[in-house]
Amino acid sequence: MEYGHFSPDLDASLASAEGYERIYVGEEFCDKFLLRQLKRIEETIDRLIISHSISVIFPLVNESSVTAVERLIDRLIIKYPNQIEFVCNDIGMMNLLIKKNCSTIVAGRMLTRVILSYLMDKEDRLGLVPYVKRVELDSTNLLRMRQLRKYKISYYDKISIYGNGNNRCCFKTGGKEFGQNAECNVERCSQPIPVTNGYLNEDFILFRNAVLKQDELRMVPALIDRIIHVEI
Repeated sequence: MEYGHFSPDLDASLASAEGYERIYVGEEFCDKFLLRQLKRIEETIDRLIISHSISVIFPLVNESSVTAVERLIDRLIIKYPNQIEFVCNDIGMMNLLIKKNCSTIVAGRMLTRVILSYLMDKEDRLGLVPYVKRVELDSTNLLRMRQLRKYKISYYDKISIYGNGNNRCCFKTGGKEFGQNAECNVERCSQPIPVTNGYLNEDFILFRNAVLKQDELRMVPALIDRIIHVEI
């Protein structure tokens, strides 16, 4: 079993690195937040790659952000050939990584949901198997793992995403107290907002453009070979 750590707070990643074999760096939910972090992400990779396996995680990337993200990918491929795992959460980014012949492409937990039926296809009619080396799950789709046996499987521990990311910053959807014309910035975007679903009577966290729920897996199924501890 491999244990990984992921936090969008790069300082937290550096502080926690000693206890984990693999460190995830990047951003799952907001490409604007990712763009602000690109320089520090690269610096963090430079520091940790000597001692840790590295996964770089990308959100759904808008067209306006692709150029800057692509430049980062190109630099990492040149500096660390075949050493970095790239986790993508949209089809466009996966296609870009395939074109760049990246050796290890992972379907992040949001992308896995979008293309789940194709990943489960026994005949692999979309031809994903040669390119996708790993799929990532959380508690919301864990029951599907037996139909994903042809891939390595990661599990995001403790925090699950409910619904697909809608590519809108939660700061702009958090209610009138934030202001109708409010703009996203790093400080505001970093603050989780507690919300309650009145119908289900459950508590959730609104974090950037994702609704998260606290979960804990009591028993790890044998098909899972990596657990990612997420800190928000």
